[in-house]
Amino acid sequence: MAIALNKTPLFLTAAGLTIALFGNGGASRAGEAIAGEYACESMAGRPCDTHVPLRLQDNGYWGWAKYSGQYRVVGGSVEWVSGNGGPVGWGSAIIGPGTVSFSSGGKPVVWRKH
Repeated sequence: MAIALNKTPLFLTAAGLTIALFGNGGASRAGEAIAGEYACESMAGRPCDTHVPLRLQDNGYWGWAKYSGQYRVVGGSVEWVSGNGGPVGWGSAIIGPGTVSFSSGGKPVVWRKH
């Protein structure tokens, strides 16, 4: 039996019955500040080789190309909680003014909010 309140699962077990509650775990509040569509601005000092936007939703979900999953904001960075492909393989992103930045070979890969 699952009760859906939001999107982040919390499982409770009592008397052999598992109940899944969905709470936002703070992702919605923190996600609101960075939610939006981001375009690749520079890739480790060279032009970007993608024109596919990175989308961060205020509910804690992300999407890029055919990939999607969940993220959370921790301090000044974005951590990818679930999903496969795209940013999950890029590592956490540092949040800047209107940007999220990854590191590739020690050089920044900058995505700017539209």
